[in-house]
Amino acid sequence: MAKKKRPGRPGLSPGQARRVRAALGRLMREKYGDSQTACATALGLTQSSISQILSEKNAPSFGTAQAIAKASGIEVSALLEGAA
Repeated sequence: MAKKKRPGRPGLSPGQARRVRAALGRLMREKYGDSQTACATALGLTQSSISQILSEKNAPSFGTAQAIAKASGIEVSALLEGAA
């Protein structure tokens, strides 16, 4: 059975998800030395969720995008619009 989205909480577009994945990869390399565990802890996520986002098994949520933008020192709108 397909998982239902919650009303009023649209997901990210494929392009936005791609930009968030790229930003997550950069953040992890630059700040956490490729450690998924350290990056996940800093973002308030699990290592498993980081792995699933990076391997495209799961799409990042808007909340994850916000956490990545904050940790990267950019506005979430810049991240989602591709200005970052």
